[in-house]
Amino acid sequence: MKHSHMKQLLFFTFFIFILLTSSVVFADLSDLFPSTSPCWVKGTVSIDGNVTNSDGAVLTATVAGTLQKTTTLDETGVFDFNSLAGNDGNTVLLKVCGLYNSSDTNMQFSFTGFCNTTDAQPWITKTIDFSTKTDGTTGCTCDAVCSGGYCVNPGTTGVCSSNTYYCDSDGTCESAFGETTSTCSADCPSGGGGGGGGGGYYPSSETSAQQSIVAGGSGSFDFTKLYVTEINVTVKNGTAGKFTVTNSTKPSGSPLAIASADGLVYNYFEITSTIPNSNIATATITFKVLKTWISSNNIDPDQVFLKKLVNNEWVELPTIRTGEDASYYYYETTVSSFSSYVIVGHNKKAAPTVTTPAPTHKACSNLKCQATAGAGTDECQADSDCAAATTPPAEKPAAAEEKPPVPEAKKAGPSTALQIVTVIIIFVAVALVILSGVKKKRGRLKPIQEFKG
Repeated sequence: MKHSHMKQLLFFTFFIFILLTSSVVFADLSDLFPSTSPCWVKGTVSIDGNVTNSDGAVLTATVAGTLQKTTTLDETGVFDFNSLAGNDGNTVLLKVCGLYNSSDTNMQFSFTGFCNTTDAQPWITKTIDFSTKTDGTTGCTCDAVCSGGYCVNPGTTGVCSSNTYYCDSDGTCESAFGETTSTCSADCPSGGGGGGGGGGYYPSSETSAQQSIVAGGSGSFDFTKLYVTEINVTVKNGTAGKFTVTNSTKPSGSPLAIASADGLVYNYFEITSTIPNSNIATATITFKVLKTWISSNNIDPDQVFLKKLVNNEWVELPTIRTGEDASYYYYETTVSSFSSYVIVGHNKKAAPTVTTPAPTHKACSNLKCQATAGAGTDECQADSDCAAATTPPAEKPAAAEEKPPVPEAKKAGPSTALQIVTVIIIFVAVALVILSGVKKKRGRLKPIQEFKG
């Protein structure tokens, strides 16, 4: 009985284990392939041709127009696209570096026949052509697909080239493709556009899209090919209109826009509109200037102005610099009407030279108080200070350090000598007297001595 219960317990435990494990598997499949995408497929994509060229190439897989997988290939040229999900009939499109070869049927397939989620996931192997593309092929996203080795401006407008730039000779100087006066003179002639002062090449004109503006409202009109990038207007009355910017030369009979010594002309242009000037309350013009033009002509970027032709005279308008990017400085000017304009740039001002005067001081010369070269203390302030002497008094030598006087011995005078002689005589006399008295006493005492004896 005990063994029977033990067998039942083991069977129940095993059943629960199998059930939980199966639940995890089905949950995983459900997350990967939801009910809205019942079809899936796994497989590999191999690159045919020169395999080494595939190193660094980017392969993408799009299902029904939605990008699902992106990977960067290595030198093996093989990509395991793991799994792709979709619906029955959806098309899978493969691209290499953004390019699709319509003649290669392996670069696209459909999910037809791969929609039974209860069967094993199908595995598909595709080998696609990776023939590199020649210069001018558009749509590249990486260098690996271009035979010249470069994809310039990668993306939807990317173009294959044998250089880091691409010159398409379309008449427009396009910095995004590396076109400059040195790389693409056909699009960027060094003489500038429209008779300007070398400000780069631009097409002859550009017209904005038409807009409707309510009374008192504003409208912004954008330009993408010219140095004028935007015109913003506020109108008095409701209207619809558009603007045209025309690249031009100096209007006939007008004076020079700027003296050559002060700077240079960037470009002349004219603005016309279907909105009459009388209906414009205020407007702003935003324009750009190439940094290369600024630097090569020693122009101060904060001294670029827009001038307007008024009564055949160029009137300089208040212009502010609003910003910059890698290639351009941007400026804005406020106007009240539209006509002919010119963009000018003033040269950088040289720093003023500061000269330090040589030091001087005032001194007397020929009874005159005059400035004299060299540093020193003023010896006079007026001619009257020089009346006493024609030359400044010599400086007294420094006094030597004084020492206390040494007392001198007194010299003996005549009276002093006489006194000394007198004292000596008196001393000698006194001595004789005393000696004489001593002898007398000795004579009187002698008999007594004899008596005692």
